[in-house]
Amino acid sequence: MLLFLSPRGKISRATFWKGNLFWFIFFIVFAICIEIGGEAFGLSKDKILTITSIYPVLLYWYGATILTIKRLHDINWSG
Repeated sequence: MLLFLSPRGKISRATFWKGNLFWFIFFIVFAICIEIGGEAFGLSKDKILTITSIYPVLLYWYGATILTIKRLHDINWSG
């Protein structure tokens, strides 16, 4: 789990791509769950669209940034 929380350390190419694949799948599943949950709780379509577009994207970009920083460390660049 520290793979996505801390920018310290290094990761290989394989771990980098596996982590990005995880984030992509997580993004899709999270967006679908918000869509289904919003309809179940009677939220308006505009509110669901706002929640679906903002929160998953922020989570995705955070995780992708952490992975990129670690990959840059692996090739001896500063993150």
